[in-house]
Amino acid sequence: MTTIYNSTISNKLTCEYLDFLINKVFALLPMFEEASVLNDKRNNFLVYQNNLIQTINGNISLINYDNIITLDILSHLQSLLDVSNHDDYKRHVLKVCNLLSVLRRDVKRNGV
Repeated sequence: MTTIYNSTISNKLTCEYLDFLINKVFALLPMFEEASVLNDKRNNFLVYQNNLIQTINGNISLINYDNIITLDILSHLQSLLDVSNHDDYKRHVLKVCNLLSVLRRDVKRNGV
């Protein structure tokens, strides 16, 4: 697959990177819980969350996945910035992880 910079990235490497992102998104859950209890963890959590959202947005811009799932991923990520309820936050994080897994399966089967 060719990126917007005309460099080539293999489908295998793209799948590995999507796995990496899934782990990073899932890590948001314990960080959210800590940040809600410990004020000194709040800033680190917010920086991590914002950086991760920007990174995933950048990846979707870099690689033309040509899949509507990417819009759903970005929508759920954006909602994390406004959610303060643990159950809602968890629901969105798990949804993003699931959507990234679906995107990964699609890349593995059909390529990008």
